[in-house]
Order: sequence, then structure tokens, then C-alpha cells
Amino acid sequence: MENPLFSFREIINNLEHLSLTRKDATTICQGQFPEDLFHMLKVIEINCYHDESAVFPFDLLVRFHSMEKLAVKCSQFKELFPHEGHVGKEKYVKIVEKIRHLELDGLANLEHIWNQDSQLDKVLQSREILDVSGCDSLITLAPSSASFQNLTTMDVKSFKVLASLTTSSTAKSLVQLTRLSVRECDMLIEIVASEGNDGSREEIIFNKLESLELLSLPSLVTFCAAEQSFKFPSLTLVIVEQCPKMQVFSNGVLSTPKLQTLRVTEEQEDEGRWNGNLNATIQQLFTEMNAEEDQSPSIEC
Repeated sequence: MENPLFSFREIINNLEHLSLTRKDATTICQGQFPEDLFHMLKVIEINCYHDESAVFPFDLLVRFHSMEKLAVKCSQFKELFPHEGHVGKEKYVKIVEKIRHLELDGLANLEHIWNQDSQLDKVLQSREILDVSGCDSLITLAPSSASFQNLTTMDVKSFKVLASLTTSSTAKSLVQLTRLSVRECDMLIEIVASEGNDGSREEIIFNKLESLELLSLPSLVTFCAAEQSFKFPSLTLVIVEQCPKMQVFSNGVLSTPKLQTLRVTEEQEDEGRWNGNLNATIQQLFTEMNAEEDQSPSIEC
């Protein structure tokens, strides 16, 4: 018998992206593989844990020394990252610090991404891209004490019960964020939920945010309901589409010095609207939309 052109080890050694089902993950966990077998893998995708009692295979991740992106899809996990005490602090930190890009898709039962007792400063600081969609049971992306100081891109899509995206204290940590996209979240009322009722709120500066997309958010009323001051010194693109309840962008002092237009569709040829500032433009759109509804002919049954 002729030897195969490439051996199994040669193929695995050169892989950078590996997609694993539950069966595959179990085989790796139970098998005897050399320590350096997966040393080139940068993207790990875990799929198809359909049992509702399934526990995320956290120990599996320690084998992937070069992992930069973790994608978890189409599974029934209720929690991903456990309390560090379950695996030991040193091992826990070593694993989670590797992940620069976290993608979650189709995790209908997910209640927590991070256990509330986790050492969040270590768990979250290394994250640069967060892409979450189709997590129907997820009420919050992270506890209010969370810090995303290295996050550059956040994409959130298709949530059923999420009422707000982040708290004001977490928003202050988003100093590297350049792109924020939120779409198809049925119950989302505001993006930033203010904490406390005192009148001396420190202003929030999204220093590097260039692009903001708010799409198909039927319950969205405002970016922040409180009288919170916001500065967006780098913001040049804002798209607001199918947000019928949005009457004003923000109730506090708002600064967007580079923004000159508001696009009302994702289409590149959309010339947009502008009425002097972002708040006035949102108000104008809301008024026009209500006027159109009032003029629509009623149909009697």
C-alpha cells in the first residue's frame, strides 16, 4: 500500500482553523495527542452540543496554545466560561487571555457568557472583537463591573430579551471601540443604561468610535435614557434604520464634531439626513414617520 501524500500529523500541524462537533471534541479530550500537535491553530470553532445538559468543554481549550479566535455555535450551553475555581486560577487565566475574538451564534439557552464570580479583569481585557447573535436567553453581555478596554469591534444581533447593551461604567472602558453594530433585538430599549440617580454623572467619551449602526430595533427609545453626557470625537458614520420608537439620540449633552449626516438605510447610495445635529435629526425623522402613519388610509373591516 502506498503511503498517503500527507500524513494526519502533517495536515493538523499546518491547520490554522479547526471546526469541532461534540464527538470531535470528546475524541481530542480522551485521546493521547502530542503537546505540539495543534500548535498552529488560531481559530477554534465548537458546534453541535444539542443536549440541554451540555457543559462547555473548557478544558479542551488548553490544548490550543496559539488560539486567537473562539467561535461557539448551534449549541445548548447555559454558560461558557466557568468560575476560575473549577479549573484553577493559573490555568483559567492562561486560557482566557488567549482569546482576542469571541464569536457566539445560535446559543438559545445561554444565560451567562462569564460566570458572575469570575476574575473579569483577566477574562475580558484581552478581548478585541465581540460578535454575538441568536442568544435568546442572554439578558446581559457582561456584569456592570466589566471592562472591555481593548475591544475594537462589537456586533450584537438577534436578541429576544436584552433590554440594554451595556452599563455606563462598562461604556467608559470602551476606549478602543471603533465599530458598534446592534440589530434585530426585539426588547432593546437603550444602548447604555445609566447607573445611579445622582446628577453628577461623569461624561462618557467614545474616543475612537467611527461607525455606529442601529438597525431593526422596534423597542429602542434612545441611546441612553438618562441625562448622561456623551462625546464622539471620531464618529463619522451613523445608520439608524427601522427604529420606530427612537425620538431622540440622547437626553444629555451630546458632541459629534465630525458627523455630518445620518443614514437611514445601509445602502451606500443613501444620501442621509441632517438637521444641524444628531438629536435634531433623530427628532425630525421621528416626526416625519409619525406624520406618514397619520396620513396612511385606514382600512375598515
